[in-house]
Amino acid sequence: MTPNEIIKRRHVPDPGRALVNVATATRSQTSRVGRVLWLLLMVGMWIAFLIALFANRLDDLWRWARDLPLPLELGLWLLTFPWILGTAVWESSWDAWLRVALVSAFAVGWTLVSVPRASK
Repeated sequence: MTPNEIIKRRHVPDPGRALVNVATATRSQTSRVGRVLWLLLMVGMWIAFLIALFANRLDDLWRWARDLPLPLELGLWLLTFPWILGTAVWESSWDAWLRVALVSAFAVGWTLVSVPRASK
């Protein structure tokens, strides 16, 4: 291959690369929105948890979850793991300080993990 052919090849636009650039730019915006929505869901669910706790409804929710048929209960655990884990800990017979510490750690930990990070 001659030097002129190499130069000509370098200046030929790659249509596939243009599509990749558009897809990356679009995905970046939608994934940012998705990350923010996930954070809002996390915070909203912890607020709902606290409302149920202060309204003395957490025990009713825990009893309802435990009384579900096993496949549904497993699905509930899978879909709402941080909150159902917090409910299980809160409804346990452990000391109050330990329950408060664990539920607080769950809420803060899962919320911090959900904070959107800058894309690289």
